[in-house]
Amino acid sequence: MSVIDPAARVETRKVVVLGPEGAGARATVAALRRGAVVDADPTRPLVPATAAVLERSDVEGAGQRLIVHAAPGAPALALTRRRVLTGTAGVIVVLDAQRERLAAQQAWMDALPGLLRDAALDPAQLPLVLQYNKADLPASLRADRAECEAAFNAAGRPAVESSALRGDGVWVAIEHLVRLMRSMRAVAVVLACALLGGAAPARAQPTAPDAAVPLRTWSDGRVVIFAGPAEARLAASLLAAARARPEFPGLPTLRDTAWVWIAPDERTFRRWVGPSAPEWGAAIAFPARRVIVMQGRDAGGDAGDPVQTFRHELSHLALAEVLGPEVPRWFDEGYASFAAGEWGRDEVLATSVGLVWRGVPTLAGLDSAFRGGADGAQRAYALAHRAVAELSALGGESGVHRLIGAWRASGSFDAALRSAHGLTVEGFEARFRSQVRTQYGVLALATDLGLLTMVIGVLVGPFWWRRRREAAARLARMRAFEARQDAVERASALARLLGEGERESSRTPREA
Repeated sequence: MSVIDPAARVETRKVVVLGPEGAGARATVAALRRGAVVDADPTRPLVPATAAVLERSDVEGAGQRLIVHAAPGAPALALTRRRVLTGTAGVIVVLDAQRERLAAQQAWMDALPGLLRDAALDPAQLPLVLQYNKADLPASLRADRAECEAAFNAAGRPAVESSALRGDGVWVAIEHLVRLMRSMRAVAVVLACALLGGAAPARAQPTAPDAAVPLRTWSDGRVVIFAGPAEARLAASLLAAARARPEFPGLPTLRDTAWVWIAPDERTFRRWVGPSAPEWGAAIAFPARRVIVMQGRDAGGDAGDPVQTFRHELSHLALAEVLGPEVPRWFDEGYASFAAGEWGRDEVLATSVGLVWRGVPTLAGLDSAFRGGADGAQRAYALAHRAVAELSALGGESGVHRLIGAWRASGSFDAALRSAHGLTVEGFEARFRSQVRTQYGVLALATDLGLLTMVIGVLVGPFWWRRRREAAARLARMRAFEARQDAVERASALARLLGEGERESSRTPREA
């Protein structure tokens, strides 16, 4: 396990000391604790007496904290050993150099790759140093370095001789392991760059041996996140979320390493994912390459919850590990959405115009819908999520578990569906489409009628308002004309009553 605190420039790594019973793994950890009493109970490897916290300075000036645990080597303590080994960044294997124990130690070494794989560790990729212990024994009882190399180190791994009880050689083993972990991390960065087609940001590479490297790494052993300082908090939260929920519905934890790149901006994200990626994606998974590329903290509001998005993409990798690359697109996307808990996608169905007027597509049609525009793709994601949710509901909480187990055994979705739920693909498809129409059709129709009313109002409203204003103006003019006419008529009537018209007519021209 490797966790980096960019602000404090401290990297914390988990290291495990492992070996056969009696080889001296616990004495090695005790020596690292500078004279601590050795805890003789191998069932309690995580208590303080069996762990050492080492503070040191890296060659680049950053602080390093190594948390060293002793793991039991006895076959009967497999569960405890697996718990201790999980998430380790490196292992020191302590072997008893007594000549009479070489054969038993060889048998244990032959079983070591299986012990590591049992803890979800890759023996070929894990930094590992051999420590030939009990060098303080008389030469007549102890195998020399050449004998130990011939018996235990066919792969040519780094090895040291030690006397754990006296503390000799244990710090040399730690230094060897630190250098090996550093070189393995550098290889991981180069490999990740190669997997992305050389798309790593140029500023992530130092221009001089003492140059500060903006790109930093967060890792718990199975998830490796590359991000710049601005995304430090996001990277730490993503790693914590992956560690808190390592399993997926019906699937085990990730077996292979997931390489996660967090882009600092939209332009870098588009460059990393390539031109074929859809424009609406906030994160893209490449299961064949074990790579996930995500937008960073500058992602838009439509990018959603980054932790939920991250789990969605991890689900793609986990599903590909178990079922391979031939999973239908609708199930792949629907399962990832279901595993990430994206229940808000149902809202798309409740307001979908296409759901009412075009109906629910078939599963094969759903696959092609992902290649449409953003609106069509969002509807396809929502329908795929609903399809996997229906598969889960068929068997209660174990619905998806039973289906994936049968699918893995048979290699066929049709056969798995028959075995797990007694349905054919056609039968499930008919059931799914009917339930979606029943559950969401009425809601979508009501929403669409409301939307249609709003559209008609927007289109017709201006004309109606204009006609209303014209009618009001016409009415105002008519009222004004009638008022003027009434005034004229009242004036004429008053004049007649006063006889003004007769006096005017009786005047002679002279008087005028």
